[in-house]
Order: sequence, then structure tokens, then C-alpha cells
Amino acid sequence: MENTLLIVGTDTGCGKTTVAATLARALKKAGADVGVMKPFASGVDVAQMQPMDDAAILQLAAGLEEPYDWVTPERFQAPLAPANAAPLEGRTVDLEKVRAAIRNYVGKHAVTLIEGIGGVAVPLTQSVLFSDFFREFSFPALVVARSALGTINHTVLTVEHLRSRGIPVMGVIFNRIQQGPLDLAEEVGPPLAARLCGIENFGLFPFVNPGSHLTAQAWVDALPIKCDAIQKLVERIMRK
Repeated sequence: MENTLLIVGTDTGCGKTTVAATLARALKKAGADVGVMKPFASGVDVAQMQPMDDAAILQLAAGLEEPYDWVTPERFQAPLAPANAAPLEGRTVDLEKVRAAIRNYVGKHAVTLIEGIGGVAVPLTQSVLFSDFFREFSFPALVVARSALGTINHTVLTVEHLRSRGIPVMGVIFNRIQQGPLDLAEEVGPPLAARLCGIENFGLFPFVNPGSHLTAQAWVDALPIKCDAIQKLVERIMRK
């Protein structure tokens, strides 16, 4: 399981899927056999993977067509934390099923990318946080943070929380959420955030349009796989 990377975020909507898909695509282009999972997903069609679902984007980026149950074993219709979404469907979150699915999937590919849900303290059940669940696996985590004002606080809190659960932090990548030149906060915030945490700063990930006007394939094809931050990650992973 040592070549498995847990991709987590400082919040929901910070760019985890975009970064994970770009990294998967870049690894595949570099010749790696890469697998992808998003074990928990909410706000999705629970019966069938839809083209622009996070799981579908990850699979497309990795060049895979694997069963929905392999990629996302626990999924919910309501766009809420699993702890709140599950009761609306009259059920509980089956952590044992997800645990077994992860252990079964990891090892099918040379490299496995596992994308989180929301932030690291999202409640999966009424008593178990995302970080509580993943501490048993000891997968290193890549933190995806926004590059904008506020990222120092969000990044430090996220890294400290992961460490409190014994989850090793590989580093951080800062996702740009706006186009145009860097503003002052983007220039000075990310380097200081990484320095305060004592972790590697893989750099800035360029702004990517949400792509609502594109097909899934066109959106994946346009991902910035050659950007410096992604190439640094590819080199690090391929060295293992």
C-alpha cells in the first residue's frame, strides 16, 4: 500500500477532483499504471455513475472503466456529509464495506490515488470523522488548498488535524480559483503556509474552468498535466 496517495482538501470545492484527475492523467502519460478511488461521494446518482461525477472524471483521466462499486462503494443522493446524507435514505454508512473495498482495490494498480470528500474533518457517521477512518491505513496525504487569502489558516488547521490523527502529510498544492495575475495574497500566503507546517510546497496549480460547457472527455483532455506542480508530484511518485 506504500504507493497509495490520499488526496484531501482544506474544504469542499477547493479543487481535489481537478488536482487528482490531472495527477492521474499525468501519471498515465508518464507510463504509470494508476488506479483511482473516491470511496465516499454525496450529491450523486447512487445507481449509475454520471459522466461529470467526480468518480467518472477520475476514471476517465486514468483511462479506466471500472465498476462503480469499486471506485465509490458508499454514495449518497443528498449533497451533504455522509453522516447527514445516509439517514435521509433510511440507512447507515457502511464503513466496513468501504474498508474492505479500499483494501481490495489497493494493489490492483502500481499507483493508487484516493480522493477524499469535503474537508478532513467531515463526519462519515455520528461519531467517526473522515480522518478517524483513514488513520488506520497510514496513507500519506497530499493537501489541496486554495491559493487565495485565508489559505494560511485553512492549510495549517488541516495539516495539524491530519497529524493529530497520525496521518503523514506528503505536502501541499495550492489551487488557483481565479484567472489572471497573482494577487499579493497568492504570492506570499502559500509559501508561508507550507513553511509554518514544515511540509513540501509543490506549488501553484493553475486555474481550471469548471467546464460545464464541455464534454467530460474534452475537459479531461484540457487538464494542465504539464504544469510544474503536477510534474513535481509525478517525479516524486515515480521515484518510489
